[in-house]
Order: sequence, then structure tokens, then C-alpha cells
Amino acid sequence: MNIEPVRTQNQNAQSPAKDTVRMDSAENESYADILHKASAEIAEKVISGKTQQSFQFGAQSFTLKEWDKLITRTDDSINDVKDAIKEREDQQKKKEN
Repeated sequence: MNIEPVRTQNQNAQSPAKDTVRMDSAENESYADILHKASAEIAEKVISGKTQQSFQFGAQSFTLKEWDKLITRTDDSINDVKDAIKEREDQQKKKEN
């Protein structure tokens, strides 16, 4: 990719067309090849069933596997807190008696 040096405002007034970024045709082809390879990989994953459905929740997106993992960790954390509260209540009852 050929990039010309940045020009000052006075230089731009004299020749504004020279300030654009120009790409070689060889680089354009390589970008096209990269895009084609990436799209072929995605198509292959979709056809073979290696992709998972994803759902948007607020600013994040989760696959079903990721969502199940998140819910499991959340449920485990809630149960840990409940157990800790019950344990404290039992200790308080023992102290009162």
C-alpha cells in the first residue's frame, strides 16, 4: 500500500487529489483472497454444524453453551450464599440458646 506523506493545509489547496491513500492491485487481490478464505471457512463450519446459535442479551452475545455455563455458575454462587446465610443463622440460634 502506497501512502503519501501528510500535507499541510496550504499544500492541500494546491493539489487536493494527491492526499488520497492508494493501494496496489496486488494488495487488493490479497485482501480479496483473505476475505474469500474467511468466508469459505465460515461456510464450511455452518455446513458441518460446528457453529452454535448465539443470542444477544444487552451488550453481550452468548451461545447456548456459554449461557448454560453462566447460569450454572450464577446458580452455584446463589446456593453458596444461601448456605452461608443458613449457617450463620444456625450459629446465631446456638448462641441464643
